[in-house]
Amino acid sequence: WHSIPPLFCTVIQSIALSLYCELPQILQAAKASAELENRSILFPVFVGLSLALKRGHIIQDAECRYEQAMIRRYVQETQRHGDPVFTIHAISLQTEMYSR
Repeated sequence: WHSIPPLFCTVIQSIALSLYCELPQILQAAKASAELENRSILFPVFVGLSLALKRGHIIQDAECRYEQAMIRRYVQETQRHGDPVFTIHAISLQTEMYSR
């Protein structure tokens, strides 16, 4: 990575962030989504989006509606998955958001 031009890295990061932002909606629209047994494959996406929001890589409105919807969906997915460890993590992110 040290020899890759910074502009190229910025473009790649921008594309990756765009894809990350769209993954939850893509999965929701997919017909096979209801049949997905192990929903934990989504959890890194939600964590990554949360970090991108905290670092200011995702611009949102003053009411933080994107973040609220994203975390609400994360909580729902973890509850659907059924593992309390994931649910606790999602609820902790939601608590942190509401405390701001």
